[in-house]
Amino acid sequence: MSSFTEMKENSLITFTDKNIVNDFKKAFKDAKRLPGMVNVVDPQYRVELGSEAYFLWLNEADGMIMNVEETHTLHIISESSTAKIRNVTTIKPKLEIRSTNRLISLFM
Repeated sequence: MSSFTEMKENSLITFTDKNIVNDFKKAFKDAKRLPGMVNVVDPQYRVELGSEAYFLWLNEADGMIMNVEETHTLHIISESSTAKIRNVTTIKPKLEIRSTNRLISLFM
């Protein structure tokens, strides 16, 4: 992703591995809401899980997600879930991730 609204062209990578899809679902489901105002840099990734879309940031300790329809709310992903997601996203830096219930697609 280049910004909140701009994605790189021709950057689709698709994962159909059930474990990868489940890792993303669990990480997002278990994420904890952060209180207060949100002021963040451009996201590293965009993730689509079914009908929901999220911005995703990863750092060394944990990750953060923001629903694209609720940009005033940020959620923290656990350290263990962040590690699993980081293993997938290190394949290519700065990807957009799309998912149905059975696959995850990554976009630069």
